[in-house]
Amino acid sequence: MTELELTIAMPALNEEEGVEATVREALSALDDLDAPGEVLVVDDGSTDRTPEILAALTAEDSRLRVYTHARNLGIGGFNRRMIEEARGRWVLFTSSDGEFDPREALRFLAVAREQGADAVLGYRTDKTYDAWRNVVSSSFNALTYLCFGARFRDIGSMRLLRRELFHPLPLYSQSAFLNAERLLAGRRRGAVIVEVPIEHRSRRGGVARGAKPRRVVEAARDLALTRARWFRFDRYYG
Repeated sequence: MTELELTIAMPALNEEEGVEATVREALSALDDLDAPGEVLVVDDGSTDRTPEILAALTAEDSRLRVYTHARNLGIGGFNRRMIEEARGRWVLFTSSDGEFDPREALRFLAVAREQGADAVLGYRTDKTYDAWRNVVSSSFNALTYLCFGARFRDIGSMRLLRRELFHPLPLYSQSAFLNAERLLAGRRRGAVIVEVPIEHRSRRGGVARGAKPRRVVEAARDLALTRARWFRFDRYYG
């Protein structure tokens, strides 16, 4: 497998309204990259026209790869798949719904190189969320600080990770807390993490699922379990 400089990775679940525009933005970012790169989409069991749209885009541009799950595996499944399948030294985790501009990958790479960082996290200065999602997002950022002493402004946002450092880390969460677990374990292993402001756009379509009560409960459970493992860190993350 040939290693590339950058993988722009995104999951897709029934995103027929916006996935084409987002993928094209990501491919346009690669046009301005000073090294080879790719776009990786993990289709997490879509049942709408998303697979057809991705197939057509793949036929147009060989820099796009699509990995398809036969059934929906959720964030634990697609998040792990994105870093496992990535061929880039750096992996940008973003979304396929258009909330983030994947062309920010170039700025994130520049920041990482200038500051010697292993991860660059975007924080949304003005979230286009309703009140409930804002409460959920703020609460988990605060709980992560209280439980682990790590002050991340926006854990669920777009992020760039150095693959060789973060890929080997064992992760146990199956919920959205997996994003925090990866950053926390990397930080404790010595990763240099910096944060930069980014724009947050409205979704191009599809349905947001991250703040449903069941998902919130699952994330809270994973936070508690991760905290328990923290006392035997080397056993679980060594």
